[in-house]
Amino acid sequence: ALEMQGERSQSLQELQKICLVLQTFLPDEHS
Repeated sequence: ALEMQGERSQSLQELQKICLVLQTFLPDEHS
């Protein structure tokens, strides 16, 4: 269970990084 939780938080961090990169390359047109 702890292993899965760690994996989940890691992938969440990856998603946040990707979102930050996308926001950097694509200025917010949606908001």
